[in-house]
Amino acid sequence: MVVLLLVVILGSALTLFYYQHDAIVKELLKKANEDFVGRVEVGYTSISFVEDFPLIDVDLHQLRVWENKEHDAPLLVNIEQVFIGFDIWTILSGKMEIKKLHVEEGQVNVVQYPNGELNLALAFQPMHPVESVQEEFHFDLQSIELNNLDINKKNLVDSIT
Repeated sequence: MVVLLLVVILGSALTLFYYQHDAIVKELLKKANEDFVGRVEVGYTSISFVEDFPLIDVDLHQLRVWENKEHDAPLLVNIEQVFIGFDIWTILSGKMEIKKLHVEEGQVNVVQYPNGELNLALAFQPMHPVESVQEEFHFDLQSIELNNLDINKKNLVDSIT
């Protein structure tokens, strides 16, 4: 009887997460674009419960990050797929702990400006003063995997690339 109840609860939670993952990602992107100087976009998302069980993989396809919100802003991050693994048990307890990060196919362009600032740091500067820190996600990374990711750095201070 207890096992059946656990199966029903787990099944219900997975079903809810499956149908709500896209809305959750859209809300996080909206918040990121309101909070940071840069612009973040994702083409579409998918979810997998089976591949890395007990991790739930949320897949962000076509992740793009620009230095600012201007139409002609430099593209900093252009990644085809980012897999973010969440532990099912921590989700059921109400926490969103990221356990795994897997990046497939992409490019990150880092520029250091003459004043020493990095374009990535500028893109993720807060738009408004931070009054209190609220943690949407907790990183408890147990695995980071980067496949076919080019990281290009250009130094405008002394022209070293």
